[in-house]
Amino acid sequence: MRRARLFFVSVTFLLSCIFIVGCGKPELYSKWRDRQIAIDGKFEDWQNEIAYYDKNTRVGIGVINDDAYLYICLITRNRGLMEQLTRAGFSVWFDPDGGRAKVFGIHFPLGIQGKGMLMEKRSEVNLFQESWQQIEIIGPGKEEKYTTSIEEIEKDGISVKLGMLRGYFIYELKVPLVENDQHPYYIGAQNKLIGMGFETSLINKEMPPGMGMPGRGGMRGAPGGGGGGMPGGGMGGMPGGKPFDDENRFQLWMTVMLSSG
Repeated sequence: MRRARLFFVSVTFLLSCIFIVGCGKPELYSKWRDRQIAIDGKFEDWQNEIAYYDKNTRVGIGVINDDAYLYICLITRNRGLMEQLTRAGFSVWFDPDGGRAKVFGIHFPLGIQGKGMLMEKRSEVNLFQESWQQIEIIGPGKEEKYTTSIEEIEKDGISVKLGMLRGYFIYELKVPLVENDQHPYYIGAQNKLIGMGFETSLINKEMPPGMGMPGRGGMRGAPGGGGGGMPGGGMGGMPGGKPFDDENRFQLWMTVMLSSG
């Protein structure tokens, strides 16, 4: 109980104290990596590192970098966003010139859209688990797309993991900053300022209603989960009673200033 209480107090304090940018595109300063960052869907490595909070969507973001990699953590208790992310799919975009161009993207999870017809033969939990095993790399070349397994892409330097811990949804990502023999997929950062965007995929209108996250009360089957599902009832929509549709899907862009160490 003491550990759970300390975790809740710690995260609540972080999300209330970090700066909130008002109008326009937010600017986030990355911190130099001074310790090991494990991409495991857990929050231990990100204590005191959540540097940006979007109050409208209740999303916290932390960014750390070294010479080779960019590390990202997204954390939220917004259950509408969790459903969008796992049901429709989720992408993180990068613009090496600091703008909003979708030059290089990581599409994970792929979501379960278009798989509703399989529900009679396979459980919903299995469909979600399958969507967490595949990843799509978009770019950096035009019209360039590559789909592979999570295990295979780790050989190229990209790691991603989802997790749940006491009602908090955690998304962790590690992606190479520059190209080399070991990193064929990369952001291509040529300077210290890059653009970074987050968005859920467009909603498939033909998807059967009511297909939310698996399990009663949360993502109990999520890889890297920290135990326990989300308390409470159904998943609902975005904050303020907004409907779960394309117009209100989650989209957030920011400029990130990389650290020089």
